[in-house]
This record gives sequence, C-alpha cells and structure tokens, in this order.
Amino acid sequence: MVGIGQKLPDTEVLWVRESEVKKINFRQKLAGRRVAIFGMPGAFSTTCSGLHLK
Repeated sequence: MVGIGQKLPDTEVLWVRESEVKKINFRQKLAGRRVAIFGMPGAFSTTCSGLHLK
C-alpha cells in the first residue's frame, strides 16, 4: 500500500488508450506531478460481490 507523501513503486503497469495497450513504468509516467490514485475492485469480483452488492 502506498500512503500519502510516499513515492510510487518502481513498477510496470498496462496503459490502455483507445485501442492501444502498452507497458509503462508507473513512477516515470507520473514523475514531477501531483496525482490522486483511486482504486476499486473489479466488477463481480469476490470483493465487489461480497461487499458492494449486498
């Protein structure tokens, strides 16, 4: 988990834009910016079905 003020992990993620999918370095892509990152479980995943659909 990344907390407020901590550096992002040096990891690759999939960057999807229109019909193009490529791997990017997350830390490099967001370097020098202030960002807010939101996460949520995937639709109909165990967490979503177990907590959100009740």
